[in-house]
Amino acid sequence: MNDKKKGGFLSGILLGSLVGSVVGVLFAPEKGEETRKKLEGKVKRFLDDSEGLINEIKGSSEGAVSEMITSVEDGLDRLSRAVEEAKLAAKEKEQELESQ
Repeated sequence: MNDKKKGGFLSGILLGSLVGSVVGVLFAPEKGEETRKKLEGKVKRFLDDSEGLINEIKGSSEGAVSEMITSVEDGLDRLSRAVEEAKLAAKEKEQELESQ
C-alpha cells in the first residue's frame, strides 16, 4: 500500500473511531458529567493518535520529496552532460566537414 493510501486509510480509521466513540458515549445511559468526562478522554486520545499519524505522514512526505529532488537533480546532471557531449560532437562534425 503506498503512503497516500496508507495515510487515508489510517485517517479513516481514526475518524471512524472518534465518531463511533462520540455516538456510543452520547447514547450511553450515564449522567451528563460522566459522559462529558468520557468524551473528553476519548477526544484527547483521538488528538494524540492524530498527532502521531500527522507526524508519520509528514515524515513519509519529507522522505518522498527528498528522493524526488535527488532524482530530478540527477536527471538534470545527466541531461547537462548529454547536451555538452552533443555540442562537442556537433563541433567535431562541423570541423570535419570544414576540412573536407
